[in-house]
Amino acid sequence: PCVDCKDQNTGVKTCVQLAIQPDKNAKCRATIKPVVDPKVAQAAPSTSPTMDQNDFKVVILQEPCFDRGITLRAWAYSMNTTMPSNPKDYTYSWEVDGKPMGNSQQLYCITGSIASVKVTQVSTKRVKSETVEIKYGDQTTQATESTPVIRPIAGYMKTSCFGECPAYTVWFYEDGTAAWEGHYFTTPLGKKTGKIAAADIKKIQDKARTIGFMKLQDSYPEEIIADAQATIVFMMLDGKSKQVTDVFGAPKGLKELEKIFDDVIKKQGWAKPAPMQKKLDNKPKTTAPAASGGN
Repeated sequence: PCVDCKDQNTGVKTCVQLAIQPDKNAKCRATIKPVVDPKVAQAAPSTSPTMDQNDFKVVILQEPCFDRGITLRAWAYSMNTTMPSNPKDYTYSWEVDGKPMGNSQQLYCITGSIASVKVTQVSTKRVKSETVEIKYGDQTTQATESTPVIRPIAGYMKTSCFGECPAYTVWFYEDGTAAWEGHYFTTPLGKKTGKIAAADIKKIQDKARTIGFMKLQDSYPEEIIADAQATIVFMMLDGKSKQVTDVFGAPKGLKELEKIFDDVIKKQGWAKPAPMQKKLDNKPKTTAPAASGGN
């Protein structure tokens, strides 16, 4: 992949090839380093074959579900760009542990061990396949007689993004227990537990019923948005569960429900800005110097 740019010295348009290189000094991060100097590229053009404009790659993104299972998303993108392609340019065929699982771009809250997707480019009929091992992390996916699964009645998650987005997960249980896990760029980091009032749980459930939460789309928008932060809301209502991912374009009612979650979480003293963020937010504003008096 390369990025179109203009040589600052000559003004000539060129294309700088980029590569993501691991940065061992930064945990879970990467640095972007140019691997071809524009001047060198112009002086000695590459003799490698021209990249096929129709070639594409497939990756499978995994997102944990609050109730159980994993949401899988197929992301196809052209090899000559770093941006995801239009999902409508492809068709999808999923299998989980060898069993057919449908033809949507995303599989919501499924369980299993191995998932594979076959993606066909509509215009060229080219086919690419990708297989992954399903990873649940700390999530308990099956109950046993001695250790039954205790599922939350509600959940709220802010995912990470390409920048410094606060990322955390909160689970709410029927007995009023709230379990927090701060992931990145928020405080506290790590796991904490607290108690929320029954009135707050009822407020969340009543609002979810009012907005018809169970009838909402699984994701807003339906297409994958690469590297964008998402808000994920989970509800268990009347014996049924549903998880909704909101990047943008969600209805007003869902935004209002998210605001209630935010308020309840802040009552616990959680989801505070990370120390560096707080320092920047509290930076005193510069003021213009007072004008000096004239004679």
